[in-house]
Amino acid sequence: MTDSPILYSAPMVRAQLDDRKTQTRRTLETLRRFGKVTEFGRSDTKGYDWHFRDKGGRWHDLRHAEILPYLPYKIGDRLWVREAVCVDQDVDTDELQLIYIADRATISLGNRFAVNDEIGERWWRLYAYRTDNPDIDGGKTVPPIHMPRWASRLTNIVTNVRIQRLQDIGEEDAIAEGAWHGGTYNRFADDLKSSCTPGMWFPTATDWYPNLWDRINGAGAWAANPWVIAYTFRVIRQNIDQIEEKAA
Repeated sequence: MTDSPILYSAPMVRAQLDDRKTQTRRTLETLRRFGKVTEFGRSDTKGYDWHFRDKGGRWHDLRHAEILPYLPYKIGDRLWVREAVCVDQDVDTDELQLIYIADRATISLGNRFAVNDEIGERWWRLYAYRTDNPDIDGGKTVPPIHMPRWASRLTNIVTNVRIQRLQDIGEEDAIAEGAWHGGTYNRFADDLKSSCTPGMWFPTATDWYPNLWDRINGAGAWAANPWVIAYTFRVIRQNIDQIEEKAA
């Protein structure tokens, strides 16, 4: 079991909070031990499942069970979710606040005059993000890539791992990727607001997902049909280190 960070966009964070998202697909670009891989595909060597070139250009043939340990995440791994956040201070109560951009949920870190040095330093580091003068323009949004582990509120426990072409996704899996469905009318979208926006809702989840993929990965990313790793997971609404504390 390994602990690793994983990045999500705001719509996909909201999908987890709404219990809609239990799968994520990530482009297969690197393998542990082999580095960046190219020409990945199904092996034409009898007895093997996959072949690829490693970062040095050398060919490798592996069985499916052999490649699983080299994937970025494995069954049983714990992934702490990185999402966009910012911090602020309540002018009336002097509470130091951590704010999650996806749904504007706010957590109090304590009164500025009562918190210990560690919490105060954590808050200040985020408040001073990308500014030379925090007193004037502090409190900027911190993107997911720079979210610290202590601020994470969601943990994914990997329960299944598959390797497939991106466009092989079916309707059930596309729904598990976090599609919002109107129920009384046939619209699939990121969320309720998107379902009312022309061009942002679709008749099926498999029509919605290519649009989501291109918005996250860039125009043409869906058409490229890369090899991806499809992870299935369960969501725990706790910081990864709080899970350990509770278990202890």
